[in-house]
Amino acid sequence: ADNTDLGVDWVEDVGSWSIVSNTLRQSTLASSYFKCRHATALASNNYDSEVDGASDNVANGYGAFGRGATSATNTYYGFLGFGGDAFYIVEITAGVEGVLASGGTCTSGVTYNVRLRCNGSSLTGFVNDVSTVGPVTDTTLTSGAVGVASNNGLETAARWVDNFAAADL
Repeated sequence: ADNTDLGVDWVEDVGSWSIVSNTLRQSTLASSYFKCRHATALASNNYDSEVDGASDNVANGYGAFGRGATSATNTYYGFLGFGGDAFYIVEITAGVEGVLASGGTCTSGVTYNVRLRCNGSSLTGFVNDVSTVGPVTDTTLTSGAVGVASNNGLETAARWVDNFAAADL
């Protein structure tokens, strides 16, 4: 049901997240990354994190993240997201974006499943179950939470995420 309370399994680290029409939306409108972290830690630091999503505007991206910090003030994570003209794996440290890899092409208004695989120091992005971005090596991201993220707002019926899943490898 529509609600601003996402439940005990979720922590809104950055941004204002809510459930609208059975999808997850982020309504903070700013040119920034926002994240909503799953509160339950996985058994290992090697896992897949994935989410379905859509956006009618390539400036309003979304994605699954892994190896995320558990506080809003120390935010860095691997982010496989839809945005611009491609999909990206991004590391965000203290609010500063560093693009580690990009690949594939994306189209506004199309629903995509994006998955980030964190396996040791290797990060690989999958779009609709096809390896599209990476693998890239990053030894900075060694552990942390999983969840969903957005770049700018996901505040309309055409901008949303849904069906989050994460599992140890």
